[in-house]
Amino acid sequence: MLQQHQKIQKGIKEQAAAPPKPTATVSFSGTADSYGQVNDFLLLLQNSPFFQGEKTKLISATKKANPTRLELQESRSTLAPDIPELPQVVEYKIETNLSPLGASELLPQLKSQGAIGLVDRIETLTEKGVF
Repeated sequence: MLQQHQKIQKGIKEQAAAPPKPTATVSFSGTADSYGQVNDFLLLLQNSPFFQGEKTKLISATKKANPTRLELQESRSTLAPDIPELPQVVEYKIETNLSPLGASELLPQLKSQGAIGLVDRIETLTEKGVF
């Protein structure tokens, strides 16, 4: 009887759910005015239902010279004003993974974000039995 119980338990362990399939990795890179803005964006991604929060990581964040260049239009003034120096920016890279949830499971969030076309397509496919 004990051996049979052990076999049943072993069978249950062997039939455990397969690990979820890995989802696509998404990289975000850009510039922000401050480290605080980068942090806010990172927190937004971590709390989004569209991404896996625990896999959302800040890869790099570095202060750099502002790549934007100002140019003055020709002026009749003989005194050329100095071109102001723009403040540094933070160049960042964030990586995350897409949520394993399907589009139909994210329907309420898609509706609240105004993705009307996508919502309509998902609802039509659901009505036709595709999902």
